[in-house]
Amino acid sequence: MFEIMGEQIRVAIDGPAGSGKSTVARLLAERLGFLYIDTGALYRAATFGCIERGVDLSDAAALASAVAAMSVELRKGEPYLDGRNVKVEVRRPELTQQVRHLSSNPAVRRQVTGAARQAARGHSIVAEGRDAGTVIFPQAQVKTYLDADPQERVRRRHRELREKGDSVSFEEVLEAIRRRDASDMGRADDPLRVAEDAQVIDTTGLTIEQVVDSLEKLVKRKIGEGKQ
Repeated sequence: MFEIMGEQIRVAIDGPAGSGKSTVARLLAERLGFLYIDTGALYRAATFGCIERGVDLSDAAALASAVAAMSVELRKGEPYLDGRNVKVEVRRPELTQQVRHLSSNPAVRRQVTGAARQAARGHSIVAEGRDAGTVIFPQAQVKTYLDADPQERVRRRHRELREKGDSVSFEEVLEAIRRRDASDMGRADDPLRVAEDAQVIDTTGLTIEQVVDSLEKLVKRKIGEGKQ
């Protein structure tokens, strides 16, 4: 296991939708042998749970109460809702449009932060999300913020959805990303932002492998510095 002076490694990757952070984080974790922490999957699991229970997603108090009564967790990187694996259910395209209701809810955000930290205990991790480095793991030794040209981000997400069999149009993806950006960056609690000590990487024009290579070098350099 990689360690710095006996401490486990925390790698935090933040960025907007379509920046490539999910794929990059998962591949980087595989390369390093770290646990992959997908904070977005926790929000999706909570959203799925609320929809299943018929909770009014526009009612902030009802959402907070419903999520507090759920068990939302990550086990070996996969989302569980009340003890059942929901990794397939949380990737349904229609769910994506509803996550913003929970991600903007302060009480829900506190619960998700706690669940992510619990999942990371005892492991070196690669965590990705909107506030992985700013809020959930502020002491992470390596923090990065991935970004890309807006049109490139839309193209990536559109291609990803089409490959999964979703017939969504380019214009629909564009509008969805615009709404998500406005929600993530404009919310009062824990908005999407670049951590002061994060390295910003523009992934426009870069392959996934090139981005993963860059991050792997960052992590190994930090490990080397810690051993000196």
